[in-house]
Formats: sequence, structure tokens, C-alpha cells
Amino acid sequence: MNRIRVKNFGPVKRGLDSNEGWLDFNKVTIFIGGQGSGKSSIAKLISTFTWIEKALVRGDLTKKEVENYDRFKKRHCAYQNIHNFFHTNTELEFEGRAYHFSYKNGKFKAQKHTANGFQSPKIMYVPAERNFVSAVVQPEKLKYLPQPLYTFLEEFIRSNEEIEEDILLPVNDLAYHFDKKKRAFRLIGKQYEILLSEASSGLQSAIPLFLVSKNLAEGIHQVHNYSKSRLSIEAKQKLRDQLLKILQDKGGNDNIQSAAMEILSSIAQNDYFVNIVEEPEQNLFPKSQWAILKSLLEFNNMNESNRLLITTHSPYLINYMNLAIQ
Repeated sequence: MNRIRVKNFGPVKRGLDSNEGWLDFNKVTIFIGGQGSGKSSIAKLISTFTWIEKALVRGDLTKKEVENYDRFKKRHCAYQNIHNFFHTNTELEFEGRAYHFSYKNGKFKAQKHTANGFQSPKIMYVPAERNFVSAVVQPEKLKYLPQPLYTFLEEFIRSNEEIEEDILLPVNDLAYHFDKKKRAFRLIGKQYEILLSEASSGLQSAIPLFLVSKNLAEGIHQVHNYSKSRLSIEAKQKLRDQLLKILQDKGGNDNIQSAAMEILSSIAQNDYFVNIVEEPEQNLFPKSQWAILKSLLEFNNMNESNRLLITTHSPYLINYMNLAIQ
């Protein structure tokens, strides 16, 4: 189980009074509250810490790089546009599956847990501005968009490229079709067909969320390979180093190198899906909010280790979660 403690960061002041200030990140976690109450701030910190932990385990970053304050604040936090949320008395702590991170008195520290195996997550932060990707033609060519929106756009385009047949959507009895020749996103009803950019704002928000979540969850669910083994962090790194030596051996056997490449690729595969969603209810009628929530829960249940975090303003979602639990 992951958990986080936040104090004096952005709109968050003293943090939680209960549980020694710790907030658990469970199988399903929902933050509800008014605007500017800190829901997205905490969600973005969880996303950032989870990504840093993954980068450390995979060897993409070193402990020295991670503990560089300027890098943590000006690069990792700037990606989520929370780099100006720091105060002189900001305190942050995050306990992940492999590392414990802390920020206090302007210093960022990373401490590795006792090796007990680590599963690599696919982390998707779904921003509230996501309807932009379906409302604008060729949004990838626009500059100065928020970085998480670019990342979501890339996943949306990739998800469309992998569509082989029309997809039944959970709202309005609609089907979704991606015209690969014309690069067009289409909605198909019983008696009509329109472009996604011509649809209602609720559909423009919900459909990209649904498609990306579905693609990422099913992609991980269908992977059955070497990456599923629960090797320790050290064991995975040692195996990776050995495989790299094989690949760098110019006189090596082609078949052996091909096998090494396949195993190395499988080690880099993601083992579970962390889906962090801002306002899934955006511009949706309550009945449609329920349909989207059920889909997100279904995708989350595809893997025991999957995690779903939602920020919302909708009391309907809380009521629907109670129904889902029952």
C-alpha cells in the first residue's frame, strides 16, 4: 500500500489531523471537495512520486539525481505545474513499494526499502482539460499546452492506432470508430454518424478518458511474460546488466541476442495500471457519470494491483461508489 503525507503545499496547510497525517492510496481513492481545496495538488504529487520511484527502480534516474532539489522542484513538479506550490515550511512524505521519499527544510531524500520485489506501474494522469484533444483539429501541433495534456494526447492517439474494430461506448448507445485514412474520430448512433469534435462537451471529455483507460488496462491485463515474476529490485538490475552485455557483444550469436532482447523488453513491461483521473463527471448527466464510473472500476479490477484515483466535485460519484461497493 502506498501513502502520502502533505503539509503546507499549495492550498494544503496542516494536512490531515488523523492517522498521523498519512493519507492511504488504496485500490480506489476518491478526493472530493471545493475548488482550490488541494485535491489535484495531492493527486499530482502521488503521480510524481510514483513516477520517480519507477524511474529509480528501472535505472532511468540515479539516487543522486533524484535528491537534487532543483530537479525535483523545477523538473518533476514543474511537469505537473505545481513547482510554485512550495512554501518555506513545506513537508512532503511518500511511502511507495520500493522507496520512501521525504522533502523537508528544502531537502529531498530518497531511501530504498529492504528489497522485497517491485512491480512496475503504467502511470496515467488524465487532466481535466482532456476534452481539448477531441475539440481541436491536430492539437499535437499546438504549443504551450500543459505537459500532462501532451502525454494524454499521445496515449489517446496511440490507443486509436491500436483499434481494430468499432468500440461500443458506455453512454448513449454509441459506438466509436477511428478512420485511420482520414485521421478522424467518429461517433456512430442508431440513425446518425458525427465527428467527435461535433459531439457534446460531455462526450468530448468522457470518450478520450474511456478509450485511453480501456487501452492501457487491457494492454497490461493481456501481458503474460517474464515481467510478471516478482524479482527483487537488485535481481532485476543484475539481470538487466547481464542482458545488456550480451547485446553489446559484437561477436555474439544472433539467436542468443534476439532472445536477450525479448527478455529485456519483457522486464521493461508494466505490471499494473495507476489511473489518476481529474473530474470524470465533467459535463455529464448523472446517469452518464454512473456509466463512466462503472467502466473505470471495471478497468481497475482487471488486475489485482491496479489503482484508481479520482478527484471530483460530484456528490453523485460518491453515491454511486456506495452502490458499487454494495
